[in-house]
Amino acid sequence: MYSRRPDRAEREERGERVVAVADGTDLAAGKLARVLTNDPGTGVARHADAGYQRAREVAAELSVRLPIPS
Repeated sequence: MYSRRPDRAEREERGERVVAVADGTDLAAGKLARVLTNDPGTGVARHADAGYQRAREVAAELSVRLPIPS
């Protein structure tokens, strides 16, 4: 039986996020670097937005650009 692939919103609703394959190619290395930089950076930005001073300090240390005033 055919099962359609869930769209992005459905995957996110179920808690599915980013999948990266580290297969040794240059393409995979670039993608993996972006995932391991952007995903944690987003978490830091969210915590900074929530008012956590330590998150603001980490953002400054790691040069995470915050769209909100520090």
